[in-house]
Amino acid sequence: NSGNIYSLRADGIYLDATASIGTITNTGSIYSSRGGIYQGISNGVGGTITTLNNAQGGNSSGSSTTALVYWGRLPTNYNIIVYSPTHYGQLNVSSVSGTTTFGIYSGSTLTRGTYSSVLSGVSAGNLTGSTSGNYNGFTWRLNNSSGSIWDLIVTGASTTDTQQSLVNTASVLQ
Repeated sequence: NSGNIYSLRADGIYLDATASIGTITNTGSIYSSRGGIYQGISNGVGGTITTLNNAQGGNSSGSSTTALVYWGRLPTNYNIIVYSPTHYGQLNVSSVSGTTTFGIYSGSTLTRGTYSSVLSGVSAGNLTGSTSGNYNGFTWRLNNSSGSIWDLIVTGASTTDTQQSLVNTASVLQ
């Protein structure tokens, strides 16, 4: 999805107990609004999503300003898509069950700093694997900022920063 998925049902994408989806990559927005209920993906009866890649959420520049609302059983893997410090994925989970492994989507553009509320409605027990790692020269970690809200903290230098520093140093040494 690179545009908008809008549903007149109470859920934008609904999985029943026998449903199985390999990968959902959301670079647009998935939402519905019926009777005041806002839902993006509903997996309350135990379908399987192997990987969910998401850019919907933290976007101060336009259309996708609302986190992707997710209900029910978590995907096996959840990858945040980061375009910039002001445009990145956020997942707001309710009636959570299951576990997920958090990661950074290949092709994301990280910078140092804090990406707020990348996950909400998720406890430490819902996260499997490591809550920290490396991506393109940066070090990242999930930080439980309040209750069930998690921020993504990025530190270090990018590969590009390191290469430019080497060029600058070589020039000075010459």
